[in-house]
Amino acid sequence: MSRNNPNDQRSTQRLKDERVILGCQEWVSIPGWGIKRILAKIDTGAYTGAIHCEEVKVVTQKGQEFLTFKPLNKRQPAQKTEIFRKLAVKSTSGHRAVRYVVPAEIVIND
Repeated sequence: MSRNNPNDQRSTQRLKDERVILGCQEWVSIPGWGIKRILAKIDTGAYTGAIHCEEVKVVTQKGQEFLTFKPLNKRQPAQKTEIFRKLAVKSTSGHRAVRYVVPAEIVIND
């Protein structure tokens, strides 16, 4: 199977009691952001996930802070949320960076 072929059948399986077995990569969508199908790496031990975003900035409107960003690339529509938190991260090489955490509903595609 090719990792980038959208016609690939992933290893998602439904058990009789409706539990789902996931593979290490699955096709997912993020409906609230208009993203219909992207390949996601599954990390069952993670508390949060990551997605590449462009044009990330905090803006203030009428005294309220909002985070604006374009997920994946500049062609995606800009998103805006007042629910976010700032997180300082450090890579294994010691490089420090600021990341933002926002809520998002992820749907695993069958």
